[in-house]
Amino acid sequence: MEEGLQLTRLNKYLASLGVGSRRVVTRLIADGRVTVDGEIVDRPAAIVDPQAEVRIDGEAPPERVPRQYVALHKPEGHVSSGSDPSGRPTALDLLPEELHHLFPVGRLEKSTSGLLVFTNDGAFAQRLTHPKYQVPKTYVVETSAPVTEADLEALRQGVELKDGEAEAADIEVMMSTPRGATLRMTIREGKHRQVHRMLRAVGVKVKGIVRTGVGSLRLASLGPGEWRPLTREEASELMESAGLYRASKGPQGR
Repeated sequence: MEEGLQLTRLNKYLASLGVGSRRVVTRLIADGRVTVDGEIVDRPAAIVDPQAEVRIDGEAPPERVPRQYVALHKPEGHVSSGSDPSGRPTALDLLPEELHHLFPVGRLEKSTSGLLVFTNDGAFAQRLTHPKYQVPKTYVVETSAPVTEADLEALRQGVELKDGEAEAADIEVMMSTPRGATLRMTIREGKHRQVHRMLRAVGVKVKGIVRTGVGSLRLASLGPGEWRPLTREEASELMESAGLYRASKGPQGR
């Protein structure tokens, strides 16, 4: 372990090295694949000493590497995970091989296209996806029927889903015809298939969804299947929205 690091939780430390997201390293630890000073530690929240020898499957974790942040326009039909047992195309397939150590920040459904961020920064990924930090995600939604003002107001006030109430932080009609509407909708909770489920709860059928924004980051002119690295300013703004930014020092730990 590096000199100068403070006592920290084991899962947080491994995520900070780019081993994987907090969820991935928590699973590694719980599965008994991590040792500290030769002893298996299966508690993700175990506190580790800066001088301890930490290994994964008997191997030392990677040295701390520069943090990387990439924006990808995930096309419809690709799954968000890094690999798929069924052999379906993945979002990671669209990145060059030298970026295949990155992992997606959250998920987009196979049928949903749009902005997906990849990184090797576990703390950053955890903050952007955890409901506690209320990072907004914005979507453009195509519906197969008109949407009424009553529908919009119900979504603003909140609808009850199986896993709790969910509300639209912002919603507006961009275009409406007798055959359907185009909505811009922003949410903060990040529940599974939340946009689909919220609209279904008020009787609106969805034709297609594109995620156009995560925090301050926008999809803009990035075409389906295209990717680009985030600028330092874009990464810093996202960190600030997730509470990882100190104005006087810049992004924490960087």
